[in-house]
Amino acid sequence: MITSTVKFSQIEDRIDAIFYRPDFLEAGKLLESNKYTFSIGDIAIKVKDGPGGWNVSKEDYTCSINGVPFLGASDIKEGFINLNDVTRIYREKHKELKASALQPRDVLLSVRGTPGFSAVVPEDLKDCNISAALVLIRLKSNINPVYVSFFLSSKYGVNQTYRLSCKTVQPDINLTEVRSIKIPIPPQSFQQKIEKMVKEAQEGQSLADEKYKEAERILNKELGLEKLGLSTQKTFETRFSEINERIDPEYYQLIFNEIEKVFKKQKNVNLGDISLKIKYGTSEDLFYVEKGTPFLRVTDINKFSNIEPEEGKFINNFDAGRLKEYQVETDDIIISRTGTLGLAVYIHEKLDGAVYGSYFIKVKPRHKDLYNRFIAFFISSEIGRLQTNRRASGGIQTNLTIDAIKSIRIPILSRPIQQRICSLIQDSLRLRKETENLLNEAKQKVEKMVVLGE
Repeated sequence: MITSTVKFSQIEDRIDAIFYRPDFLEAGKLLESNKYTFSIGDIAIKVKDGPGGWNVSKEDYTCSINGVPFLGASDIKEGFINLNDVTRIYREKHKELKASALQPRDVLLSVRGTPGFSAVVPEDLKDCNISAALVLIRLKSNINPVYVSFFLSSKYGVNQTYRLSCKTVQPDINLTEVRSIKIPIPPQSFQQKIEKMVKEAQEGQSLADEKYKEAERILNKELGLEKLGLSTQKTFETRFSEINERIDPEYYQLIFNEIEKVFKKQKNVNLGDISLKIKYGTSEDLFYVEKGTPFLRVTDINKFSNIEPEEGKFINNFDAGRLKEYQVETDDIIISRTGTLGLAVYIHEKLDGAVYGSYFIKVKPRHKDLYNRFIAFFISSEIGRLQTNRRASGGIQTNLTIDAIKSIRIPILSRPIQQRICSLIQDSLRLRKETENLLNEAKQKVEKMVVLGE
C-alpha cells in the first residue's frame, strides 16, 4: 500500500488521494527547485485542443486519400505521428476548423483516454487537424519543440499528465491544466543535443521498420501474394456443399480459397508434423519481483513480434525452478493464443530459461529445410495470422487450441531466401535496440538535468 501524509496547507483544489502520491510530490519539488523550470503557459504562444464531437459529424469524414488527416490519440506512437490508418476529413471542414489546424513543429499532447503521449509535427506535414483527444502546443521561437515533446514523454512529464488526469473515471486534462505543466528549459545547446539524439533514434526506428517490411515483401513475392489482397470482406457467398463442421460465417471468407491456391503451388508442411512438443503455458498465479527469471506475457510482444526480457516482468528463481516444464529454450517458438491471436515469438538467447504464461502455446519445430526464426516470422505474417484467425474457436473470447496450432501450414522456401528474411529480421531488432539505447541515454541526460538543475 502506498501512503502519503500532506499538510492541510499543501491541499490544492483537488481532494483525490492519488493527486498527493509521494512520487508526484517529490517530482513537483524537484521541478520547482530547478532554475530552468517554466510552465507550458509561459513558453507557448498557443495551446489549443481539437473540436468536440458536436463540431464534427460523420458527414465530415472522407475515405479519400485527398482528405486532410484528422489525428487522434491513437495516431501518436513512440514519438511519431502515424498516418497509415488515420481518419480524414474533407478539406472544406479543415478550413472551417482553422483554430486547430497544425503547423510544422507544433507539439502534440494526448489529453484523453491515455494522456501523455507526445509527438512533433514534421516539417513535410502541411495540412493536418486534430480531434478533441489532442492538444496542440505552439512554442515561442527560442524553445525547441523536439526537446519539449521528449520531456513530456519522459518520467517527469508523464507523471504530471497522469497526476492531472486522474480526477475522473475517464482520464482527461483540460487546457488550463496543460498550461500548468512544468518543464525545465535548459540552454539551447542542451535542447539541441537532445533533439539530435531523438532524431537519430527516430531515423533508426524508421530503418528498423523498413527492414521488417522488406522481409514481408520478400515473403509475399515468393508466395505470389504481391497482387493478392489479403483483406476479408463484409459480404460473400459459399456453397452448401463446402460447409463442414464449422457454421460461423467468417470461416468461409473468400480469401481462404485464395490462400489454399497459394499452398497448392508451394511445398509446405503442417506445424504439428514437424514439432517435437506442443504445450500450453502455466496458469499459476505468480508474484512479480524486480530481478529474477523473465516471465513471458502476450502484452510484452512488440511490433516486431519480439520480447525483450528487460521490458517485461520477472518471477523469483525458486518459482521458475518449480515450473521447469514451462520454461523455454533457445530456438523454441511461443504463439499467442488469445487476445491478439497468432503472434509468434522466436526465443533468442536472452530468453533462454524464461517461463511462459497460459496465453501462449510453445512449439519446438524441427525440420531440415526450415529455420525456426523463419517459421516464427511466417506465423506472425499477414498470411500466417489469417490461418490462425480462421482456426480460432468461436465464441465471445476467441482462442487458439493446440489442434489449431498443429494445422498451421508453413511454406518451405529455399534456404537462401529464408536466410535473407532472417537476416533482415535480426537487423531490424538490432536497430530497434540501438534506438532504445539512444533514447534511454537521452532520458538519463534529461532526468539528470531535472535533479541537478544543471
